[in-house]
Order: sequence, then structure tokens, then C-alpha cells
Amino acid sequence: MRVAVAACGCEGPEELAIKLAEGASALKVELALGGCWGLMGSVVREAMKRGVKVKVFLPEGAKCPYPADVIETGMSPNARSVLLVRSSQALLALGGGAGTVMEVLMAYRERRPVALVYGYGMDSDKYFELMKEGIDSRGLSPVKVFRDPSEALSWLVRLGSRI
Repeated sequence: MRVAVAACGCEGPEELAIKLAEGASALKVELALGGCWGLMGSVVREAMKRGVKVKVFLPEGAKCPYPADVIETGMSPNARSVLLVRSSQALLALGGGAGTVMEVLMAYRERRPVALVYGYGMDSDKYFELMKEGIDSRGLSPVKVFRDPSEALSWLVRLGSRI
């Protein structure tokens, strides 16, 4: 199973990256990210340390210092997000800004299960709080809020085995 990770290009809590990488290693889940800097870079680094397969969809002009499976998309960050979401069976949002929230909404619209991790002081926390009961009345895909990234990943894996 491949899980897209929506995370900030800014610095974020390192513990989020470590917990997610440990969970991905234990569950044998492949991770996909949209970059190799900030919190995204921390996830790539920590996952690769643990032998997790990582695919990175880089926007135009970006580079990745890690030996991940890198796809240089030649696209803007927003366009690259379409590839990230559509290539994965689910999305786990660690937190970030507008790009993270956009990827959450895109995954929901694409009918991918969405796990939201909040409570770490990221800009997206206020939006994730609003999404606790779902994104809208249509219920296009399951959406659930977590404090622990490992629990969020486990939930996505359980859902994925039933989908």
C-alpha cells in the first residue's frame, strides 16, 4: 500500500517524522511525498533510515538529497500534488499550510481515505479541527483525526485492506 503524506515544506516537529517512519516500517507501507525539505524532508530521511520505500514527486526546479525513488515532475507544486494524491491509495496529513490543506481536500474529492494528524501547532490544526466530523455532507471518503501518526497510519492500512 502506498500512502501519500501531506506535510509542510517548513520545519515541523521531528517526532512526527520519526513516529510515521516507525509505523511505516512496522506496517510495510510505502510513503509518497511532494518534496525533500522541511517536515517532508524529515519524513523522507527518517523513513529511509528504517528501510521504508519512499517515492518523491518533486516540483519543477527542486532537488532531493536522499536516495529515494524521485520523480522530477517538471510541474508547479500545486500540479505535482495531483500526481501525489492520485498515485496513492490514501493520504495522511501531518500538518502544514495551504498546500497540505489543498492535498487533504483533493484526496477527499478523489475518494481516498484521509487521516489528519493535529495538535502539534501546525497552521493546518485549525482546519483539521473543523474536519473532525468530516469534510462535507457527501461523505466521499472516510476522514478521521488523530494525534499520533502511527495510529493514523494503522487506521489507513486497516481501511485499505477492506477497500
